[in-house]
Amino acid sequence: MVNTLTLAHGEDPDGIISHAFLESHEHIFARYDRIGEAFEEAAGSDAEVILIADLNVNPRLLSKESILEKLVKGRKVEWYDHHTGTLANKAKLESLGVAVHYEPDNCASLIIAKHLSFTGYHLRLAEIAQTSHYKSTTEDCEGIPPAEKLEKIISLANENMNDGLLLELVYGLRKGLVFNKKWELLPSWKYYLGKFKEREKKDYGEINDTISVIKVNQYNVLFCYASPLIAKQAVNDFRDQYKEHADIFICLSRAPLRNHLVLKTENSSFPVILFAQNLGGGGRQTGAGFTLDYDITPENYEAVKGMLVEEIRKY
Repeated sequence: MVNTLTLAHGEDPDGIISHAFLESHEHIFARYDRIGEAFEEAAGSDAEVILIADLNVNPRLLSKESILEKLVKGRKVEWYDHHTGTLANKAKLESLGVAVHYEPDNCASLIIAKHLSFTGYHLRLAEIAQTSHYKSTTEDCEGIPPAEKLEKIISLANENMNDGLLLELVYGLRKGLVFNKKWELLPSWKYYLGKFKEREKKDYGEINDTISVIKVNQYNVLFCYASPLIAKQAVNDFRDQYKEHADIFICLSRAPLRNHLVLKTENSSFPVILFAQNLGGGGRQTGAGFTLDYDITPENYEAVKGMLVEEIRKY
């Protein structure tokens, strides 16, 4: 059997389900705040085939061009993605010998499912991944959409970069051992959902003390500082809650993660994707993410806010 490695996003249902679909000898869970390290690890492997999924070609990755060249040398490399940065650099990747499978309106899991002609359970998993990017109001009998359940478990694992739990989730999804036929979590996975809920209330209590709204040019910018466990959920909640009071919403994550989120309201003219790209990130529609090369702590939180205010002033 050909020695295969999967290098895919490890921070959302699309990336994790992509891992489940791409059966490999080894899995690397890439996080955008350490994307260079993930690609360096893959380039140094002895894999004959590398399968990449749900990873945007952003400036931080392009700065590692020599790593990309090393990654593809003497190997078959396939890349499944839906991000705008990957489209912008599709010709460059193909010139290196990468087979790029790109679709703008389908998540990576759904692209893989179509490519591999999946049906039944696996196609439904891909559709669940799709709802994590392109939100659906469909709920199961537990009242929480399956994608949201996965998001909470993945957040719990990523809070401390627990790749062992992510790998267990990948194998469970692959073998149909995470959900029952009604798409309720099986007891062993419902345990992790319970752990998330225990922590969620405490972390939301802490985040409320960090909220501030700052006027920058014509924009009102809401800042908050959150545990990685709830950062993604919190910034979406705050956009809904404070949309009459702010145009831009920035959630800075506590260590050990260095991924930070920025959203805007639907009618805001702020170029949220360009803003994130200039900080080494990217995004789509009204949301994006960016990375900083250092931890954000209570001691430097105000200084980081000041830096970001100056970045916003450029627009």
